[in-house]
Amino acid sequence: FGVTAVRIGGRARRPEYAAAVTGVYSKVIKTGLAPNEDDMSLLKRAFPAAGFTQGFYAQEDSLDMAGVPGQESREDSPFYYNMRKDYLNHEFQRVPVDFTCSLQLHEPLRVTAADDRGNRVQGEGEEPELAFHVQSDTAYMRTELSRTGGTPFYLNSLKCEAGKGLYISTQSIGEVRDRLLQELMEKRVYIEPKAEEAFEQPPAAVNSTEPPVLTVWISRRDQLSQELLELAPQVLYAPLSLVTERPDDFAPYMDKEGMSICPALPRVVKDSDMPAVTELLMRARQFGVSQVLAGSLDQVLPLLRLGFSVRGDWSMNIRNSASLYALRGLRLKSAAVSPEMSAARTRAISKTVDTELIVYGRIPLMYMGVCPMKNSTGACSCDRFGGLTDSDGFQYPVLREWGCRSTVYSPRKLFLAGRSREYMSAGLWGVRLMFTTENAQECAAITRRYLELGTYEPGGVTTGMF
Repeated sequence: FGVTAVRIGGRARRPEYAAAVTGVYSKVIKTGLAPNEDDMSLLKRAFPAAGFTQGFYAQEDSLDMAGVPGQESREDSPFYYNMRKDYLNHEFQRVPVDFTCSLQLHEPLRVTAADDRGNRVQGEGEEPELAFHVQSDTAYMRTELSRTGGTPFYLNSLKCEAGKGLYISTQSIGEVRDRLLQELMEKRVYIEPKAEEAFEQPPAAVNSTEPPVLTVWISRRDQLSQELLELAPQVLYAPLSLVTERPDDFAPYMDKEGMSICPALPRVVKDSDMPAVTELLMRARQFGVSQVLAGSLDQVLPLLRLGFSVRGDWSMNIRNSASLYALRGLRLKSAAVSPEMSAARTRAISKTVDTELIVYGRIPLMYMGVCPMKNSTGACSCDRFGGLTDSDGFQYPVLREWGCRSTVYSPRKLFLAGRSREYMSAGLWGVRLMFTTENAQECAAITRRYLELGTYEPGGVTTGMF
């Protein structure tokens, strides 16, 4: 398939786990043979969880690909001990070195070391003396040059020309050997400098002095209301599938003067999803939609080719002036910066594209490519899923996405209404309210608060990184 490297996840794992898993995968890659029963048994003992999966690679789109947390048992202590003993004794001895040396009277000791990558280094030591008891012959030199403990090298071969009746101290040989191995190590880690060009600084944009417009994201159809329509946010975002399923529900917002509907593409669109997504986009165009919210860079060009104006979502991970400037080249209508932007960074960023900031709502934490309910119940019931709870009792809402996928949201809601003076003067084009678990009355009340038409204070809020 053109794969040139394999990555093994070892985050927050102990060294014994890394050693066991790397050993099995290395063996499989080198031999080209599938893991046998002993290999699988080793993996199961190294990984303290129940079950394995081939995940998305084999299109096993089920939740068991996440694994089941387990606890390391005391019965495995001999396993970890033996694994640790094995890699401590052998792990470093993995790079072969070929030595060539010359030991002649009235000449300094000359040694050359070469590794398996063609690196070669040379060095000299003291002059040998006439031997009285011990002679420094080839066997003697082999013994001393093979003392590579504490380094990643081992003696692979030795070619030695040693004059008869000569002696040189082990200390002199060791100094030359250690110096050459250090030089060899430096050559192995050396990386050719890459060609560099001057970085093109984004032009400094003058921040807008106009107050930002208000935009609203809804996750469910029942969050729409007559009051929200009368408050008239300039842009109403909603999932593409929600808009196209019952477009009549959105017709009043399309007809409202000063308002526009901007459907949002799924955050992940596979090649196999494109025909269905394109069909939904064509239905939205018939409904009068002319702009679409893109969740990633790979979605921008297909949308432009279809004739839509494109807005960029927070998931494009925009954090600095350079990323906004790059999006300008893609003709984006607007772009939402990362929810992790502070007030100072939001103000300082050069807004070469109309810039939007999320000022209310639950922040998306993790996108899941599988339904968290379907695997356990056999049917997708995530519309009625209460979410996840951590050990501290915090509730993490899980909302369904298109294609039976899900997004986990933060337990607290971002609420910046009390700091409106800061974001109103930051040169933003727009500020967004993201409604996830709120009902229609809450959506309207919060919108009124951000329009300074009410005093509603939601519970469980945070100012986040702002």
